Amino acid sequence: MRQFSSRAKKEMLQQSMSERLEQLAFLSAYARVAGAFGFENSQKQFLLKADKEYIKVVLCDLIEGLFGRELNYEVLEKSLVFRGDFADELLEKLKIFTENTYGEKEYLLQLADEFFASEATVLNVLKAFFIGCGFVSLVKGYHLEFAFSNGFLASDCMELLGGLGIVAKQITRAEKEVVYLKGAEPIGDFLSVLGATEAVLKLMDVLVEREATRLINRRMNCDMANIDKTIALAGKQISVIEDLKASGKYESLNDKLKEVASARLENPEASLDELAEIIGISKSGLRHRLDKIMNR
Repeated sequence: MRQFSSRAKKEMLQQSMSERLEQLAFLSAYARVAGAFGFENSQKQFLLKADKEYIKVVLCDLIEGLFGRELNYEVLEKSLVFRGDFADELLEKLKIFTENTYGEKEYLLQLADEFFASEATVLNVLKAFFIGCGFVSLVKGYHLEFAFSNGFLASDCMELLGGLGIVAKQITRAEKEVVYLKGAEPIGDFLSVLGATEAVLKLMDVLVEREATRLINRRMNCDMANIDKTIALAGKQISVIEDLKASGKYESLNDKLKEVASARLENPEASLDELAEIIGISKSGLRHRLDKIMNR
């Protein structure tokens, strides 16, 4: 179960991003949820988290394909680091920073409108959000969430999901804006629309297995309840028969009733079906004789 999210993300990244705008949409969204600014020796740098090798490979391929030249970045064990002028160029091309009318750089809190332009760009934004700050948990139910650093990105995510007919909810948790889906169906819809077919099939396997387990447990609980009722009823019958013996009334029973009474005393845990089979009569006939004994 712990590997479910990772496998789903890997499968999503196998989907083609052939158009330049799709690639920019993915990188821009990913950089916003898995990027960080910093300085090293007074030089500006931008770090992209890439804690899985398959994520690192895709990021490198996209960036090198988009810029098509010798780039100033370093591939570390769990991140990519961009420095100097190229860091500025990257952030401008991804519409994370823009130049205002005064020639000053401004940080954009929300995604650029052009990344909402088509279904393909929308899907790549959602893919980036999920890979960069999302996960699925199947431990105690069915839960998928994205944890954003600001409410603007959370609002973008809610809008994009809603446009695909996927109803999400939003809460604030530990200074994060969390967008989440509950239930196998909406999670399955999300994974499906992003091309994670194998993940959807695995989710369905989990759903079927849990439903089968639930039905088995329900049947077992029902069986246990029936056993408890059988034991309780047998206890009452035995108590009445013993009282009849103690009071001397037992001898007044006819042979058929005595046969049933004796069989019940000898088989205190037997069900009515089992007791009827032991005596060799029908269940309705047994019930009729027991009722006569209980009413004495």
